[in-house]
Amino acid sequence: VKTDVPSIQAFYVPKGNSYSVYFEFAESFVPMAGAVYAIHADLAVTGDRAGIAMSHVWSYEEHEEKTTDKAGMVFSKREYLPRVKTDFAFALEADLTANPPREIQIRWVRELCFELQRRGFNIGSVTYDGYQSTDSIQLLTQAGIESGRVSVDLKPDIYLNLRDLLNSGRSLIPFSELLKKEMEGLTRKPNGKIDHPPVGSKDVADAVAASVHGAILLGGQETGERAYYNGSEFTTGDAIMMPSAFQHLSLSDVMNHPDPFTDYSTFPMSIGEF
Repeated sequence: VKTDVPSIQAFYVPKGNSYSVYFEFAESFVPMAGAVYAIHADLAVTGDRAGIAMSHVWSYEEHEEKTTDKAGMVFSKREYLPRVKTDFAFALEADLTANPPREIQIRWVRELCFELQRRGFNIGSVTYDGYQSTDSIQLLTQAGIESGRVSVDLKPDIYLNLRDLLNSGRSLIPFSELLKKEMEGLTRKPNGKIDHPPVGSKDVADAVAASVHGAILLGGQETGERAYYNGSEFTTGDAIMMPSAFQHLSLSDVMNHPDPFTDYSTFPMSIGEF
């Protein structure tokens, strides 16, 4: 599906010897009530990019399948199959020629997940391909978001599942030239592994396939209404005294401190044969 404005765009801003990523969100990109969102990040940071995608089940469709037994009797089997929408699929980019050199930071994905949650998206799971993701998995789990490792290379059925969805017209994926090129270049090796050409990549394609798989496992479906952030209830206890060195500071002093927090919302700025 081609869209005029991508759901999310990433902008890289140098901070010291590193970079921060600011995400700009399209106005039309809003959370839907009833939907449970699955995110997958393919953090193959030895290359020049890392893929990230988010998907959810938007509805189910009734499917009837007829089978014939050995006696020639015809039976009908009805089931409800998910229709899955990929909300975004893009690559985080490294640039070693920049000054300072820009390497992909694993925290960028984690920060995006928390920002999506803040905006009202019901993030049901966040998975990684396994590369150096332990810290992010722990932090996301502590925040109440189910997180873990999912290797597309070790589970080729994830791609077979995506192929079935595409062939039956039950998958909606935003168009990009990179994703199109990756999907069309996929091949199935004799050992069953889905791989890319020697000079190609499949970072974003892996992210899409795994996020679609995660969305189906999570279930849920859109109700047709927009969702809004619903933070957990909290209570307050006895007042805690600030250390004496900070007691002279007012709330205004804190809020006017350079970069007290990050608000991303206001930053100016065919599948292969297998």
